[in-house]
Amino acid sequence: MRKHIIWSFEKNVLQNSLNNSKSYSELFEILGLEVSKSLIKMLQYRIKIDGIDRLKFKENTKKNKFQKEKKLSEILIENSTYVHSSNLKTKLLLLLKTKRKERSFS
Repeated sequence: MRKHIIWSFEKNVLQNSLNNSKSYSELFEILGLEVSKSLIKMLQYRIKIDGIDRLKFKENTKKNKFQKEKKLSEILIENSTYVHSSNLKTKLLLLLKTKRKERSFS
């Protein structure tokens, strides 16, 4: 018997949730779960094993890709659902470099 929480949802519930979501954050919000990389990986595994159709989800996420970039002040808050850690790392490094330049000029 599978113990991971993603296996507790029926296949049709996952399919409907995928069809009505534009992002993993939105998907897990519908399912009442917290977003995490391990949960995303387990969901992808479940989709593969159960043959769940991802076409509608992929179409929805493509429409969602060109959203305005989020500001750090919107990301660095408690309980943020922001999951793009590589983008966050880039933003933080850029902020750090900018602060260092400002200090060196003063």
